Amino acid sequence: MAEVLQGGKVLARRLKALQRNAQRTILSQAAAAGAEVIREEAVRL
Repeated sequence: MAEVLQGGKVLARRLKALQRNAQRTILSQAAAAGAEVIREEAVRL
């Protein structure tokens, strides 16, 4: 039983780490896309 609990904790930690990395990736992609839009607007002005 203890092994199952331990495995669950390890899984939960991995999932949290994955989630954090995914959020970081999404944020950096959104920032890059936003910068691209701003650049295009600046060219038009």
